[in-house]
Amino acid sequence: MNNSLKLLMASAAVALVAACGGGDDAADVIDTGSPEIRYVNVEEGTGTTELYDNISLIPNTSGGYQYGSPYAEIKDDSHDYVIKEGGVETSRYTLDPDRGSKYTLVRLGNGDSNIIPIRDPYNNAAGTSQARIRVVNAAALTDNPLPGGADVYDVYILPPNTDVQTATPFIPNVPFRGVEPASSSESKLITAGTYELTIGTPLPASPPPGAQKFTPYSADITIPGDGDWLIVIVQDQGSLIPNMVHALIVPDNGAAFTPADKLP
Repeated sequence: MNNSLKLLMASAAVALVAACGGGDDAADVIDTGSPEIRYVNVEEGTGTTELYDNISLIPNTSGGYQYGSPYAEIKDDSHDYVIKEGGVETSRYTLDPDRGSKYTLVRLGNGDSNIIPIRDPYNNAAGTSQARIRVVNAAALTDNPLPGGADVYDVYILPPNTDVQTATPFIPNVPFRGVEPASSSESKLITAGTYELTIGTPLPASPPPGAQKFTPYSADITIPGDGDWLIVIVQDQGSLIPNMVHALIVPDNGAAFTPADKLP
């Protein structure tokens, strides 16, 4: 496709997205914006950690446990991204980003293998005010208490007072270190509104009579229009008991937060 036609199509797409409320994300939707990166730290017991573009500190990426940074624009060629704690390198990840895409580095602990990278192509926001949801399971003690049940979490986002036992998960089967929808896939869309967020383990294929889904965490949430949420399932601080978990929500335009568990 020649450059003039590309420019014409891009201009038309920007106008459409802006008219539909796309705002600053318009360039991302059509893959013309600068790539962006953010950093999430879910290693318990860490001090202040920071994300560097090789040797240069990326602004607003300094934080301790359960910290999630805002997105920052990055170069569109291959670079090493380095995580440091107390000025000492703990992890390194090489990224050759695509224009218009957004990237997240989730740190589980020291070492290069303890980074979960996520690429969000950010294409499905065009013409919609729905929110975007992705889930990461960072809880090492994920354990299904039912014999034969998979050691994964199902994530439910349901209208208030919906019976989770008969409901279908919004995002199912997320194992430890798993990302759903997978990296490089589109996030899952949901209409803005007030919901109950529940984390549970699925029933096995042949559940015993009277078996119930185990749901260790539930919280009230309000999802904004055009919101972009990364939901990180995290082991409760200091707990060595399986399934003692909560949700860390990392929005695209604000500080990370943990909704209060409403279960007794």
